[in-house]
Amino acid sequence: MGTPFKMRVQGIRALLLSILCIMARASGPTLTGPDQDYLVKLHNDARDAESAQNMQHVTWDSTMAAEAQAWTDACHFEHQKGKSWGENLSAAGYSSSRAMNENLVRLFTLWMAEKQYNPGGTFEECCSQTSAKCCHYTQVIWAKSTGLGCGLTLCPALTSNWGTMTNTLYLACYYTPRGNMPLVSYTYDWRPYQPAK
Repeated sequence: MGTPFKMRVQGIRALLLSILCIMARASGPTLTGPDQDYLVKLHNDARDAESAQNMQHVTWDSTMAAEAQAWTDACHFEHQKGKSWGENLSAAGYSSSRAMNENLVRLFTLWMAEKQYNPGGTFEECCSQTSAKCCHYTQVIWAKSTGLGCGLTLCPALTSNWGTMTNTLYLACYYTPRGNMPLVSYTYDWRPYQPAK
């Protein structure tokens, strides 16, 4: 009689611990309607700044946002494989003294800072078969990506293959159609848009 009872108690303890972990991950800031609008604005401002003739604006995609939120809630920093959407991830330490817009700008700027790796303007030098130094940036400005959905989680412990970060904001943005897919003719064309004439 004692053994089944102990097993039942251990099972209940494990269940409670799992619930507490999920609650801890879900606490803290989440993306409100205005936050979603702000992320769309950050993306469209970045896209408008490019000299492109075929650039489109992104709009919010709630289905993609739900996918992204589920991913960040797991508090593990890793790109998914085999998905049909584009994906950008970023993480930074959280401070409650910063306004949400400031936190979002910090996370978004990590992607945009990669523009420095494209000094020649070819994009092939930083996001191609031979380099991936600016592929977050090129996804942000990929002209044919028009759907955007993001998730944000404050992770008490954000795990990754290289270690753990504590008290960390974890942002994932998903894009449809996905970017960083070269046009294939005789050569690979890695440009995210058609340059303005």
